[in-house]
Amino acid sequence: MQAMVGEQAPELFAWLRSQPFVESTAAGLYPHDVVREALEADLRWRDPEGFRTLHHRMHQYLFEQVRAAPPGQVLGAVGAMLYMYRSNGHMPEFHEWHALGLVQDTPCAPQDEQRLVELTEQAEGPQSAAIVRFWLDHQPEAFRVYRSTRTGDIVAFTTVLWLDEKQGRLGADIDPVVAAAWAHSRTHAPLRAGERKAVARFTIHPPLYQRPSAPTTLAQWRLMAEVAEARVVGPEGQRPVRMPW
Repeated sequence: MQAMVGEQAPELFAWLRSQPFVESTAAGLYPHDVVREALEADLRWRDPEGFRTLHHRMHQYLFEQVRAAPPGQVLGAVGAMLYMYRSNGHMPEFHEWHALGLVQDTPCAPQDEQRLVELTEQAEGPQSAAIVRFWLDHQPEAFRVYRSTRTGDIVAFTTVLWLDEKQGRLGADIDPVVAAAWAHSRTHAPLRAGERKAVARFTIHPPLYQRPSAPTTLAQWRLMAEVAEARVVGPEGQRPVRMPW
């Protein structure tokens, strides 16, 4: 709040906390949905320029929060930033704002790998499963798994590969997507010294394959955090990166 209103923040925070339409939680204060939407609509109508200025300042603040967030909090920071755009275009169709409560994003451990292969075969067939197995052998750190917070079972996973010229054409003979990514970048924007390519390769959730769900929401949020350079870290540490789209 202080980033938005300055020295008035403590006084305004105390006032908001006392209002019947505001809920107080460990994460902060939340106005009831109807009140939030009414206040936003009123300010947008009453002071369009002021609304745009406030919106821009809040976006910049939340974007810096994404960049500064520790690993365990970065997805929540991305979700908070994107919530500002919850009614824009098709945004509500592709994001589940309560995703963090439905599934947990964790690194892929060795004992998880067979489950990822099984999920891929279920969703895309044996050829894709073989590609997943290849990348698990060569870049296991590229995989994130999504566990149900209710059962603890792995229900989905996502993969962002990190590639550089020192790896040559690693995977290009088995993975047509990686081969196409290399062909495109070498034709249009070859990597410069020290750069890497990030390829968002898999997002597998068989029950809602290629449709919005809690795991696919968190997969998008994680990728956006990396685009914001909050987590642009690959096998060899922090270096420049290009996203191939």
